[in-house]
Amino acid sequence: MGASRLRRARVGVGLLVRAGSLDDSAVRIGGIGSVKTHPHVEGRGYASAAIRLATAALNDDHRVEFSLLVCRDHLLPFYSRFGWLDFTGRLFVEQPAGRLEFTINRPMVLAGRRPAPRDGTIDLNGAPW
Repeated sequence: MGASRLRRARVGVGLLVRAGSLDDSAVRIGGIGSVKTHPHVEGRGYASAAIRLATAALNDDHRVEFSLLVCRDHLLPFYSRFGWLDFTGRLFVEQPAGRLEFTINRPMVLAGRRPAPRDGTIDLNGAPW
């Protein structure tokens, strides 16, 4: 990407698809992470538009069974506006020390080809995003 294009970037959203598990059953999980907005354009709807496009891509193009993101508590209302739901179950990730329960931020889920799970055990079968 050229330097001039990088200077124009105002928002970014990380998007990925992972083969994980829900209650020990294999599932295709969509992931959203690293949502960033340039401070000069906060509050103009750029992040909202990016979230909508990212979730549409996960559901329509990648056909995930559900999507997952993790965020700080103060962002729960923001993501809730787009249909994301609080996940109250257990989330496991891989770290250099091995498989660990992820408890740093709050997991949220969004329906894809199946309803979003509200509890149970999700294993990302890899590092968190």
